[in-house]
Order: sequence, then structure tokens, then C-alpha cells
Amino acid sequence: MIKIISALFVFISFIYSDSIKRNYTFIDDGIYINDILPNEKRIKLFDVKNNISRFNIKAFSLMKKLKENNISIHNINKISNIVFNRKNNFDDTIIKDLLKNKFLKKYEDIEIESINIRPLKNINMANMFVREIVIAPYALNRNKGSFKTIFDFEDKQKTIFYNFNILATLSGIKLTKDISREEVFSPSNTKSTRVNFSSTTKPLNKLPPYTVSSKNLRRNHTLTEFDIKKEYLVRKNSHLEVELSLDGIEITSYFQALENGYINQNIKIRNISSKKIRLAKVIGKSKVALR
Repeated sequence: MIKIISALFVFISFIYSDSIKRNYTFIDDGIYINDILPNEKRIKLFDVKNNISRFNIKAFSLMKKLKENNISIHNINKISNIVFNRKNNFDDTIIKDLLKNKFLKKYEDIEIESINIRPLKNINMANMFVREIVIAPYALNRNKGSFKTIFDFEDKQKTIFYNFNILATLSGIKLTKDISREEVFSPSNTKSTRVNFSSTTKPLNKLPPYTVSSKNLRRNHTLTEFDIKKEYLVRKNSHLEVELSLDGIEITSYFQALENGYINQNIKIRNISSKKIRLAKVIGKSKVALR
């Protein structure tokens, strides 16, 4: 009686109640039992050539192979066909490095913490060698997107598309207080910081000279190109003193600005005495040089 119970226990232990799935992955030269049942021994059921990335098996064929190894699965008849996709065990370090270099070339201040890549389809990459990666310029403005990798394979080239996700930071400038429209940026209202790299507008890592706020901004806001504008160093209708040299004699003439002017911009000014209009270049705050 004890022997009968022991034998029955052994038999039951080989019957799996878990459902067989329609899709599995494999990484070696065939389909093994532990590709299907992870806790079982690594015993080969089917041979698969290295150039095969997808392997279809009829359910009854799989059931037969499993039974030969004393394993039964009660609900395998519910599935007619089972698909095995070869898992990509290719060392993708070189692809990640090439992608990383693309970002480093575009952003000199970027600090990359990690890059994850995933091919859009499973493929056996044995005997394939990376030639180059190709990524659209706009894709480098985002922390996730896609690119293609070109491989050399058996005297020909093969292209595989990848998705990527990058975790990184960029240098940025953050406001330390609220500022008003056309307020001048200075060390008293800004500070340098690190900003997460994302798909939104990239932060400014330095302020161009003679720039002011283009709108009201709140404290802790990270500045972008849309938050700044050039500062008018010369205002329309303002009076200007212009130093002139005539025959070695320095004289001062007084002009009126006829338009607003940025740094290095040419504007029209009018001599207050003669009413003559001249062209002048803005060289500083309320300063111009006659052209």
C-alpha cells in the first residue's frame, strides 16, 4: 500500500497545472524543457538552427516530447500552435556607446546615467558585426525615440531598428526669485543647476549678454530660449551723446534715437541741431557709433 501511494505521488508531481502559453523565448541551439518550465532540468526537446529566430511547434508534438521526459501538462490541447522566439543575447554595448557618442557630440555638458535600447524585433545576431548607427537629428532632442543599426553579415548589410530611452541631465539656469517682464538677469536672481534631460525644450546653460526676461517668471523656473529676449540698449526717442573727432578736435553732438536698438544693431538717429538723420551702430547702454 505504501509503495502504491509513493508511486502515485511521483506520477502526480510530473503533472503541471500551469497553463501552457502560446509564446516563449529561447537563447540556445534548440528548445529545452526549462525554456517552458523554468524549474525543470535543461533537456533538449527540439533542435533549432542558429539562423532561425522564430520556431513554431504543434501542441501535440510538444506534448509528446514532454511525455517522453515524464512530464504531462493537462491543458495543452487547448492550444494548437506554440511559438518560440529567439531571445537576443547579443552584446549591445557597442551600440549603446555609439548612441552615447551621438548625444555627447550634440550636448557638451550632458551627463548620461544610463541608456536602454531594445530591437523592434527578435533576431539572431550571431556572426553580425555593428557597422554604424543612424539617428535623425530631431531624435537627439528627446530622451526616448528610435534609431537604426546597420550590421555587416555574411558579406552583406542588415538593418535593425531600435527603440531607446536615455536617463541624463543637462546644465541649466534656475531662477532664485520671481522676476518681471523685461527684468535683467543677474547672479542675484539666477543660479546654475542640473536639469533632467527630457523631450521638452532644452534648458539654457548660459545667458547671452544683454538679455532680459520676455515675460513674468516664477521662482525655481528653469530658463529656456523662450524665456529671454534681447535687451534694448537704446530706446526710441531717447537722447544720445555722440563723441565726434573733426580735424583732431573732439566735439560732442546730441542725437535722438528714432528706433529701439539691440547690441550691434544699426539704427537711425537724428541730430537734434541739424535734424540730419544718420545711421549708427549700438555699442552699449545708450551708446552708439556713427557709421
